[in-house]
Amino acid sequence: MKRTKLSCKLKHGGSVGEQQTLPPAVNQLLDTLDTLGIPKNNAKFTDDSGFNSTKNLEFLNKKGLDAYIADTGFRSRNSLFQNSETYQTHQANKRKKCSKTGKAIYSLSLFNFDKVTNTCRYPAGKMMRVLNKKARING
Repeated sequence: MKRTKLSCKLKHGGSVGEQQTLPPAVNQLLDTLDTLGIPKNNAKFTDDSGFNSTKNLEFLNKKGLDAYIADTGFRSRNSLFQNSETYQTHQANKRKKCSKTGKAIYSLSLFNFDKVTNTCRYPAGKMMRVLNKKARING
């Protein structure tokens, strides 16, 4: 079977969110497939999580396309990302931008405490030593 990769270039004006551009891009893709004489049931449509919404998924289903769009939480479930320094650093920077103080905010579940050495590794990879004798760990 011959494979052809098509890319769509969609122009839009103004401040439009990514999710809103999916239907016009898909319609453009379908027109291109039709022009080339390629049946849409032979096409696979992929996109990133920025296009994932209930409305878009319903639209793709209605069009009958074999579509693959990452959901917004897939990285948090994928072990490749959990062990990636680049991903963890990016997430830390994102949390830092979102905090009111400009300091990084981490959830408790991201800290790894070692009772033997009395140290804790936080998500950015740095080590912290627990100095407070009254600190309650996991309790």
